[in-house]
Amino acid sequence: MLKIFRKNRLKSNGQIIVLGDSHSRSFAHNQNFFPVFLGAGKHHNFISSENFKIVLNKSLKVLNKLNQKDVLFFFGEPDTRYALGKGWYPWDEKEQINLDHSKLICSSTDYYLKLANKLRKSGRNVMVLNVILTPRRDQNLIVKKYNTTLKYKLKSYGIPFFEINSLIEENGVISEHYYGDQVHASNRIQPLVEKLLINLKLIDNSNFDNNYIWDIKKVQSEFELNDKFGCYVLKK
Repeated sequence: MLKIFRKNRLKSNGQIIVLGDSHSRSFAHNQNFFPVFLGAGKHHNFISSENFKIVLNKSLKVLNKLNQKDVLFFFGEPDTRYALGKGWYPWDEKEQINLDHSKLICSSTDYYLKLANKLRKSGRNVMVLNVILTPRRDQNLIVKKYNTTLKYKLKSYGIPFFEINSLIEENGVISEHYYGDQVHASNRIQPLVEKLLINLKLIDNSNFDNNYIWDIKKVQSEFELNDKFGCYVLKK
């Protein structure tokens, strides 16, 4: 995905850069955002020092090509899914591995903070969006602990932490109105985040198109991204 940045230094034209794994796609098709998909969450996470370095190095490469200073991080869901100990597809997996949730959350949020602080020191206005709720109650228990821990750590460095889960929760899981697929929220979370950014005077108005709801379920289930051509193709 970094190929698109190699030739020329790009300008984000006042947009908020959204850096993340596949969850960044929730901010597509909106002139207020410049979403950058660094890569699959299975490799772009904070569950190990190796994966943290991947995220950090790619983030630095991307931001070096962009002039906009406002950056919104959108990571963490893969970490909470991994913590379930059921593999990357917990809705299909039957075998469970016992993991120390508290230890993983502590380590992962430390890496997350390290990333945010590193970019903050480079002169970026760094913001963090909470890990979004999922359709799985057991994962959401971890999500809530993760967000609480991350918020506390970011606060000591003055890094804004945006919480929207209370607006999309329904009986302990993500509301179907905001549900994209087994992993992702739909782009309906965009106006919720826009409202926060408008209050901070980082953007003037919402550019969310209520008539354009991205069918992420179809994209995720039937298509895959061709990096070379920058488009989606049918999975083989």
